[in-house]
Amino acid sequence: MCCSSAESGNDFSSLVAEEYLRLFNFQSLTLDAALRKFLKQFQLVGDAQEKERVLMYFAKRYVDANNTTFTDVDSCHTLTCAIMLLNTDLHDPKIQNKMSLNEFIENLKGLNNGYNFSDVLLESLYSAIKNEPLEFACLDNDDFDDMNGAASNQMSGNYTLRPLSSNPFLQLPDPHTAKEYKFGWLLRKCCIDSDGKKSAFLKRSWKMFYASLRDMVLYLHKDDKVFKQNNFDNITNAIRIHHAYASVASDYRKKQFVFRLKTADWAEFLFQTANSNELYEWVSTINLIAAMFSSPPLPGAIGSNKAFQRPLLPVSKTRYSMQEQYEYHKKHLKQLKGDLSRLESAAGAFNNPQTHTPIVHFDKEKYNYLQFEIQRFSVYASILEENIQAEQNIQNQQSPKPVVINELNSSNIYINGGIHNFPESNSIKQTILQNCSAVSPSNIHSNTNSKKIN
Repeated sequence: MCCSSAESGNDFSSLVAEEYLRLFNFQSLTLDAALRKFLKQFQLVGDAQEKERVLMYFAKRYVDANNTTFTDVDSCHTLTCAIMLLNTDLHDPKIQNKMSLNEFIENLKGLNNGYNFSDVLLESLYSAIKNEPLEFACLDNDDFDDMNGAASNQMSGNYTLRPLSSNPFLQLPDPHTAKEYKFGWLLRKCCIDSDGKKSAFLKRSWKMFYASLRDMVLYLHKDDKVFKQNNFDNITNAIRIHHAYASVASDYRKKQFVFRLKTADWAEFLFQTANSNELYEWVSTINLIAAMFSSPPLPGAIGSNKAFQRPLLPVSKTRYSMQEQYEYHKKHLKQLKGDLSRLESAAGAFNNPQTHTPIVHFDKEKYNYLQFEIQRFSVYASILEENIQAEQNIQNQQSPKPVVINELNSSNIYINGGIHNFPESNSIKQTILQNCSAVSPSNIHSNTNSKKIN
């Protein structure tokens, strides 16, 4: 796990940090052994203050598990921070004058709730860190590759879940249960990686795949034979489309019928289709699935870093119905437009020499983000509105048209604005007349001479 601001002073972050530390069992472990166990699982990043806050929760958990080792949490926290500094001092090649044992003990005098730490304790900790430096968690590509080779989880039947490509959290669906929305041949070109950097030269070449959009994952098969066999064993090219946005790449001139796909992590791809019909089908299908099933964004990380943090985009499916999802998209779109308006107004005020206010740095990253999100949610809301309207039209066509009797007399019945003549003995006429007498007031139109039969 990685967190740069698990503890920023708010109650929710504190509860999350405390619950996360409960997952660790530090009972009967020495302080350095418990710290090693924690740092192998938790990627400690951020500035010194943020790290100290995280280590305070570690100290609380350690004292809870070993309440006879330290008199209070602050003492444990102080010694934990001292161990971190000692590790840097002893093993950083840039530091020439290494801290001695005596200096380590001297620096900690009187910091054990007004008393000294045991010399035996400090000597053991110094020796442990000197002989074996602390190892820190680092979730890079090598770690993901190792996880890819780990044992996989079993699902119903004989099908096995496997991590996909460099992302161990992107798991393959069961081909027998995953809903398929579209498939066909596509040419793919990688443009921008998820880190925002331009894709490597070798990855930017066009490559043919047989694409299959299942649930919220776009699978890129080597060929259609693999697709027909439901063979997911060797797929290394798959793209999650939660919160993704597809658009016609009208600015790309080198090929025809190309659309651009921008994913939740802001990676960017180009795809070439066979013709204009396929182009618009792929674009509309991807946007519809993303609009229907993407869960609402979560607030971005909060820390001492003042830089803008994009909201977190969950991969799980939303629990909203289509109508609720549509209402949420409209509400969120209105909020985004308000945020952009306020940002532009603030930038204009700060940069207006007539206001005599200091010029501040314009948050271009936030500005670009808001513009893109407004475009994305506008498409989401529009495509859901069209889909809802289409479903309503289908339901209206399938349901029987209500019969409205505009006027009754002995010879003619005016139904839905048309004159229908029935003989006095006609059973249809008698049935209509009998039903009219039983019409409830709630079914009577504003016209006092009109009645509706359901």
